[in-house]
Amino acid sequence: GVVLVEGFHSGVPEEERGAEYLMKAAEMGNAQGIYELGVLYYTGVGVPEDAKKAYELFELAAAMEHTAAQYMVADHLLGEGEGVVEEDPAAGIRLLYEAGEKGHRRAREQLLHILDGKTRFAKRTDGVPPFKKHKV
Repeated sequence: GVVLVEGFHSGVPEEERGAEYLMKAAEMGNAQGIYELGVLYYTGVGVPEDAKKAYELFELAAAMEHTAAQYMVADHLLGEGEGVVEEDPAAGIRLLYEAGEKGHRRAREQLLHILDGKTRFAKRTDGVPPFKKHKV
């Protein structure tokens, strides 16, 4: 599916055809297919843009331990899912940690920003640093 969407096979993207293959993969329960279909709905490539459908697919793939899907769900829970899902920083940070543990670079970077107090989730008003320096 992704090969067709991106046009890797011929240099010409076939977005709708690729989406059909990803839908089949998702129907068969393939975590990568579910995630990639979520990306298509998130971006509106090959299918109508639908943030709620994308989130549902990311959530499904994340439940299957798909690392990039865990990151996308975490991102939504940390405030990027406005109008799609209610913010839940604790759940978002847990998913970032899981994705980071599996090597997802952006999840690790985001966790470091939180640990360093560079986000609204780690700010304190008493002047005490939120966390000591940690390696993720």
